[in-house]
Amino acid sequence: MNSFTALLIIGLLLTGTAWSQTRLATAPAATTANQSATTPASTTATPAATNRPAARPATTSASSTTASPNRRQELYDQYHGYNKKPGSPAPATPAERRASRPAPAAEPDRPVSPAGTESIAGTKQPVSSDVGNARVRIGVRGGITRLVYLEKLVGAEPTAGFVGGFVLNFGRGAVSFQPELNYARYAKKATIKNITGTGSSSEITLTEAIDRFEIPLLVKFASGSANSTRFFLNVGPYGGYTSGTSRNGQNASDNATNRFSYGAAGGVGVALKAGPGHATIEVRGLYQLGITNNSVSTDPRAINAQATVGYMLPLGGR
Repeated sequence: MNSFTALLIIGLLLTGTAWSQTRLATAPAATTANQSATTPASTTATPAATNRPAARPATTSASSTTASPNRRQELYDQYHGYNKKPGSPAPATPAERRASRPAPAAEPDRPVSPAGTESIAGTKQPVSSDVGNARVRIGVRGGITRLVYLEKLVGAEPTAGFVGGFVLNFGRGAVSFQPELNYARYAKKATIKNITGTGSSSEITLTEAIDRFEIPLLVKFASGSANSTRFFLNVGPYGGYTSGTSRNGQNASDNATNRFSYGAAGGVGVALKAGPGHATIEVRGLYQLGITNNSVSTDPRAINAQATVGYMLPLGGR
């Protein structure tokens, strides 16, 4: 080994020793600098890191406080059978349900009902004063009469007469009793031959009329509601009394015989609701049996037909 190599090795050893000493000397300072440089950042970051845990308990406490009623609500709904649909709003709490319930309605006064009302199932219903609620009805009727011959009579032609009277009706529902008092006139034209003493003859036309009182005792069968249009059938006997006869307008009652008669009556009609009562339209026929020489005649030749209009009014509401 020459001197140059020895010097080079010695120089390298010295250089390494100096570098290691310099490293050891500067390491604490760097560490201190690094600590001082990082300490503020750590101190600054620490509060943020410290705040996070502090905020978590608060958030957890709020969520737990909020979740606690929701959980109780879920248990309440599950116990009472309420099913919460997905996406639907949270059900109301029991306190909210009780607050939203409507107040119970006051019970109506049942013992005392004002006039014109009737308590039915706890409610007040108006009572109609219609004919359907009345036991008695009163009315009038009037129209025209005409004789309907059951066989052709030579020299006799029926003409129009008139009829009018009062009507009572008792009962409710579909069947009722209806007596009447009517005054009727039945007229006809009669053509007779007048034979003179010389043997010549001439025809004379006379207008004959019979006036009489009639008392039908009818049973009425009605259909439909009492507050609406009704169809009815009247059947029953009647009695008659002939008050007078006339020819060409002159009284001929002195020659009248067999004043009392009786027979059967029947008619059909309709009752139209009008105001508090009903307007009636009826077609009726009276089949006269009559009394002739104290015997019953069952071979009448005519039916006394009547076409009338009238009005029936209820008496009282019950």
